[in-house]
Amino acid sequence: MAQVENNPNVTPRVYFDAALHPHRSLSATGFYVVMGLATFFGIAIGVGFTLVGAWPVLGFCGVEILLLLLAFRINYRNGLISEHLLLSDDGLRVRRLSARGKITRQWLFEPGWLRVSIGRGRRNVGVLTLASYGKSLVIGDFLSPDERLELADALRGAIETYQQPPGVSA
Repeated sequence: MAQVENNPNVTPRVYFDAALHPHRSLSATGFYVVMGLATFFGIAIGVGFTLVGAWPVLGFCGVEILLLLLAFRINYRNGLISEHLLLSDDGLRVRRLSARGKITRQWLFEPGWLRVSIGRGRRNVGVLTLASYGKSLVIGDFLSPDERLELADALRGAIETYQQPPGVSA
């Protein structure tokens, strides 16, 4: 194993490779429809109040629309944050990437000692945790519970394949 890691001409075998991204259900068209309707009703309400003499309401309606736009921008930016899991002969590498694609954090686990667990208690229902040597890491917290279960099963299967001696098939 040490020769594989030191030899730059040998590519480590990949057992598992997954990129995790938050799900966003609102498409670009849906966003424009929502913002268009919010703008239309905000202006209509603001103009209605202006006509009866309550002109400051129009300004508050404009601020409300700007805050909604800001909330959507923050939400979309957070939707670009991702996690990348790569299980190879070198170990399990977990990378967290920012919205700009830069690595913000990185962990390396030895798969021989790695436990993949799904929380079942009251406080951590469905939390997917990697644990090794007394340290743990929560991954995929933006995934749905079913997606976390599917990821945990796939990762456990890949770790079992990793742990098999060379030449032995499942």
